[in-house]
Amino acid sequence: MGERPSPIVTLDNASVTGISSGAMNAFLGIPFAQPPFSANAYGPACPQESIELPIVAGLPAETLDCLTNTIFDIVTPSAEDCLTLNIVAPADATPDSKLPVVAWIYGGGCEIGGTQRVYWYNLDNRYDGSIIVEKAISVDVPTIYVRMNYW
Repeated sequence: MGERPSPIVTLDNASVTGISSGAMNAFLGIPFAQPPFSANAYGPACPQESIELPIVAGLPAETLDCLTNTIFDIVTPSAEDCLTLNIVAPADATPDSKLPVVAWIYGGGCEIGGTQRVYWYNLDNRYDGSIIVEKAISVDVPTIYVRMNYW
């Protein structure tokens, strides 16, 4: 059986490329706001710009971060460019599916958690939405999972 092509979702101002895994698709690291560079500086608010996509899942920086944290048990530096979403959905979901959404805002005391690390590959599944989506599909209540990174 051949591999499914990478899923692509077209939004108003971008197309996002995801990854397929069994009965699910994952769209990782989708920016939802401008990074807060100089957020504490005074000045007029700037208009939001459209983003240049598609986003390719599993970027080398994310992979390196995940491997370093896992293998050497150290935390690598993070960046202010952190306002991202990870979305896991049933592979057969369509815009007309009207599925329930689980919005996960993780805890972690500003110590652990986020979307920038590659939890999708089960190196650390603390916030892996695929577990929730897989269970929801198995009980015939397909669900979309959204995890947001906010720091």
